[in-house]
Amino acid sequence: MATSTPLFEGVEEEFEHIKNEPKVSKQQLWHERLGHPGRDKAKAITSKLKDKHTMELDPNTALTCEQCVRSKSTSARMGQGSGERAVGPLDLIHVDLIIDSSHVTEYTCTLVLVDDHSKYVYAQPLTRKSHVFMQLKRIVSFLETQTDRKLKAIRSDQGTEWKSNDALEWSLEKGIEWQTTVGYNSKQNGRVERMNRTLGEKMRTLLMQRRLPKKFWPYAIRAAAFKINLTPSVDNEFPYQAMFGKSPERALKLLRVFGCLAWVNIPKVKRDNKKLDQRAVASIFLGYSLERKGWLFYSPDYNLNMFWSNSAKFMESKCWSDRTEWRLVDTTPPAMMTEENFEDLGYNKENIFDETDEGPLQEYMDMETDSEERLSGGTAEVMEQGSTAETQIDSKFFGLVATRPEWRKNLDPTIHEAMSGEDRKHWEEAMRKELDGLEAMGMWEIADLPKGANTIDTRWVLKIKTDANLVPTKFKARLVARGFTQCEGIDYTEVFAPVAPIQSIRGVITVAAVRDWEIDSIDVKQAYLNSTIHHDVYLKPPVGIKIPPQKALKVVKGLYGLKQSGREWNIELDSHLRTIGFHCMPSAPCLYSRGTGDKITIITAYVDDMLITPPSRDEVDRTKREIMDKWETQDNGRIEEFLGIKITRDRRRRRISLGLTAYIKEMVNKWLGGANEKSWVPMLSIANVAGGERCEPQRAKKYQELVGQLLWVSNTARPDIAFAVGILSRYMSIPIDSAWKAAIHVVKYLNQTNEYQLHLGGETNEHSDTPVMMYTNANWASDPTNGRRSTSGSITYVYGCPVSWKSHVQKCVALSAVEAEFVAASEVVRETLFFSYLLRDLEITDVRPVLYTDSQGCIQVSKDPAKHWKLKHIDTRYHFV
Repeated sequence: MATSTPLFEGVEEEFEHIKNEPKVSKQQLWHERLGHPGRDKAKAITSKLKDKHTMELDPNTALTCEQCVRSKSTSARMGQGSGERAVGPLDLIHVDLIIDSSHVTEYTCTLVLVDDHSKYVYAQPLTRKSHVFMQLKRIVSFLETQTDRKLKAIRSDQGTEWKSNDALEWSLEKGIEWQTTVGYNSKQNGRVERMNRTLGEKMRTLLMQRRLPKKFWPYAIRAAAFKINLTPSVDNEFPYQAMFGKSPERALKLLRVFGCLAWVNIPKVKRDNKKLDQRAVASIFLGYSLERKGWLFYSPDYNLNMFWSNSAKFMESKCWSDRTEWRLVDTTPPAMMTEENFEDLGYNKENIFDETDEGPLQEYMDMETDSEERLSGGTAEVMEQGSTAETQIDSKFFGLVATRPEWRKNLDPTIHEAMSGEDRKHWEEAMRKELDGLEAMGMWEIADLPKGANTIDTRWVLKIKTDANLVPTKFKARLVARGFTQCEGIDYTEVFAPVAPIQSIRGVITVAAVRDWEIDSIDVKQAYLNSTIHHDVYLKPPVGIKIPPQKALKVVKGLYGLKQSGREWNIELDSHLRTIGFHCMPSAPCLYSRGTGDKITIITAYVDDMLITPPSRDEVDRTKREIMDKWETQDNGRIEEFLGIKITRDRRRRRISLGLTAYIKEMVNKWLGGANEKSWVPMLSIANVAGGERCEPQRAKKYQELVGQLLWVSNTARPDIAFAVGILSRYMSIPIDSAWKAAIHVVKYLNQTNEYQLHLGGETNEHSDTPVMMYTNANWASDPTNGRRSTSGSITYVYGCPVSWKSHVQKCVALSAVEAEFVAASEVVRETLFFSYLLRDLEITDVRPVLYTDSQGCIQVSKDPAKHWKLKHIDTRYHFV
């Protein structure tokens, strides 16, 4: 059970251009730096500091601050209800989740942890609710190490996120008492409930004070926790000091106004005088470093975007919009890294601001160095794109994220990170192994570089493979070509490579199920590298390969990254299958057959994945040997999974079921944040989708990603959402808020029906008199946003099993319901002809498709050619029915 808080009430939707902003007083400036403390807390801060000149803070400022009034308006104060205060740090911690339902970022909730004794707070944004226990363990480990104390008790509500078996076993193993509140009595955990409200208020205030959009909330809520830890609690103690026993005065000197304009110094060694003549870059200040002595900045109009620096000029009274006319294209900050991938932050894996520069910007302030306060374990940011810099700042100031184990690494490092990190030897070995393998396969040959020839660069794609506990087990390196630098007509021409249509795959599986044929799957390892390139393609030698001057590497094989590699592999596959006696079926690409009767064997190829479908096990083994003799191949045995689809076979009932349970669970976790929201219908009403405001750019991208995933689910094994997804697909180019809500509703339906499977085959269907049946319908003039065009719907059955379905807008405008039905019927007939040919290729000759429609007018038009003259305005391609 998590707290649902209106995080963004009163927050600006986008940046606004502000002109002639009045000068901010020093009292107001310190009020904003400290995160808008109340009057009593401001008095406590000034009274407890030894250095009275550290800040100029007027406690009465809180009474006149506009942002405080707008963001902190609330009703009666919540009773504490948490019992007596704990005696020492970590005697008791309170935990809870704040759910964000706005979907403005990939983060869906925030883990909040409050120490009962010190009031010290952690606020950790999470992309998935299921990650909460992993983060809790890391936070506890960090706090226990830094305080030299052991956690004694945890108090939470009765939410499912706290009731997992892993959480129970962990608490029992560590001897931690896990207390839960009585149902519907949040006051028993009042400490964290009040902190949730405080974090929300302070976060909204930080966003509003410099007009930042909602999408920056993960940065703002961490900054809010940082400022709360430096603000005296009701006991007039600084939470940071009460937790770690250290004065907060040094941390207070680092405070700046969140979201303000800053000019960040660019070190001389990082400047390119030919392209960049400026010595500082305008940026937005977003927070404090957890592992280095620096501040976090975001620059929308500079190619670094997000970076750290310890040398900057802060214009604390100004917003970003005060320096230039606003450009909407720059409003979207880079997405933050998921919390399970702990890295330091940079850009392009290279932090260009690691070094300070004492150049002409004399007003820049360099942060102090205090190596004695560096932490051996450190903490990690939840930012994207990291570097391996080791400089750290006193991490105990921030309390924003959990610690990471020493082995935790960037799983996808760049070559720069790999060569400058502690695992350099492992990466060098992996790259050398890759180069040796490519040379052994004859990937290239050293040749003269023709004058004016196009040379293609390469890059390394690095990946650390881990076990179930995320412990590194293998360093994997792959060399890929930068195919986007190829020139059409010079080093490539055709690039199209066919794959087996998903309808064909379902059709073959259905026939195999009904006739009890064998189905095995295999996949060819490094398939592209087995093909031959038929163009002159020249590579610049990658690091580690030396060649004479005026020479280049002429590519012989299909290196990954080249535009034509996929096509060349398809040609190689087709050639070998024909050599061993297979021929491509006329009905569909990438479907091959060999033999007849009991000796027939069908191969269904999808790039490097293949299904082998003969009546007997002997033919399976024979075909596998013929393919494995040619290429290194992984034998997956009897089919259990193909293209990410879970496949279950019941041979007794001659039925094969297709399911996407795991894929849908991932979708639910991503788009619903782990919330167990469900619905029994995929779409409430078409009218609820039409009309509405356009989505902001970041949500528009998320909408396109979500609909893309829904299309995959619909097209593979879930015809029940085809109509809803067809409606949503109409808004891909211009997403609107109502369509976004409708897409989320489809995810809720999938969550409710996650266990649904598509059944193919069945023992009662083998002797069906009509192997192919089709049903069609049309919704006349149903699309008010698209010229009142009609919607066609159809489904095709093979042996009584659905193998093809479609729901889409018709390309022409029908003037009557009969016309709409006639157009829909003609479209499904073309689909059915395809399956008729496919079944004939599978030696099922008695195929007489039957079309079902509920429109008598459509039936009469199709029967009586004399009526066609009334429908001449319809495209002639519809009249062959």
